[in-house]
Amino acid sequence: MAEDIRDLLRKHSVAWKEAETQNRDDFEPLPAGNYQWEIGLSEKKPVITRDSDKQVRVRILLKTVSGPEGTEGKIRSKSYTIFDDTGAPDERGLGYLKTDLKTLGEDVDAFDLAGVPEALKRIVGIVANGQSKESPTTKGRMNYYINGVAVPKEAGAEY
Repeated sequence: MAEDIRDLLRKHSVAWKEAETQNRDDFEPLPAGNYQWEIGLSEKKPVITRDSDKQVRVRILLKTVSGPEGTEGKIRSKSYTIFDDTGAPDERGLGYLKTDLKTLGEDVDAFDLAGVPEALKRIVGIVANGQSKESPTTKGRMNYYINGVAVPKEAGAEY
């Protein structure tokens, strides 16, 4: 991870504390066609990186364990914009990331933003219930929503 990204993580720890998590208790029961994904991290690309548009994003991988026919084993990327192109915190993206980490069992109040890389390592191997829906703002793009833990991470499990 580039030094400037580490500096941003340390600098904006207050933004992490202030980011609001969403209530995930109001998701409908998982109807047919929803997913279970095993959470992973890329070994080939940085998990936290500054993209060509200069925004800083966190990326996790979602490996389909069960879902619609033909999707098993497919891997999708889920990204969270955490800093805009000026280095300012993206409150919405931080809130989404914080919510998903909390949904996956992380005590998000026990660490600050600089602790996110370690939290990401801890969620690897968890199987999560989730939904895939078309983005309301970008035609043809799918959004992935993590609704809860289906199978906790087993001790020693690897992605």
